[in-house]
Amino acid sequence: MGAHTYQKNDSTYLKNDFPKQESRSSLVFSGELTHFQEKQGNAVAGDVSNIDGYYLFPLNPGIGLFYQYQADDKNYFLVGVNYRMCSISSTRYDILRFRYREPSFSIGYKGYFLKREKIGLYSSISLSYGQTKLSDSEHYGHIRWEYKNPKDLMDYGNNDSFTDIVFNAGILFPSSQIEIAPELGYRVKDNWMGFYRHRFFYGFQINYQLKFFKK
Repeated sequence: MGAHTYQKNDSTYLKNDFPKQESRSSLVFSGELTHFQEKQGNAVAGDVSNIDGYYLFPLNPGIGLFYQYQADDKNYFLVGVNYRMCSISSTRYDILRFRYREPSFSIGYKGYFLKREKIGLYSSISLSYGQTKLSDSEHYGHIRWEYKNPKDLMDYGNNDSFTDIVFNAGILFPSSQIEIAPELGYRVKDNWMGFYRHRFFYGFQINYQLKFFKK
């Protein structure tokens, strides 16, 4: 019996001999929760937990979208955008609370030090540049929270830009393309909000990688 000759319309030939090849490019959808520690002062005597509506341990949700390029098997480069919704309280000189937004642009590097069929371990570093957009500011009166004009805030100014550096150590589950990564960040260049909270922040990310395939 002679060898089988593949034809252009041979579906078995098309499916088995030409498997899809992964592209070096992919999209990463990111969700995160972060925490900034407030700065305290002598504006209140006693436990702030007794103040109704005071943000004791605010977690700030954020989302991100990144383009990821695979340089080789273990090294990746990313560029994209973030959007974080933040809230914080402070007793620095008054009993205050804030709600604000932080859109930013980021570039990053990710390197794997373990990459197996069922799991991958990596570390990453990213640099972000963004702006703090104040949504609401309030101070606590005798019985309730009241509007606080931003112009009356200590150290408030037109400088609302910031620069962050963020370190991650993550786990990739290749079967689902989901990553889980704790993060530690530092606000290298701060703005007027730095009067009310510290520069260090921490949290975690959950990411999903959408891979592209070559035709």
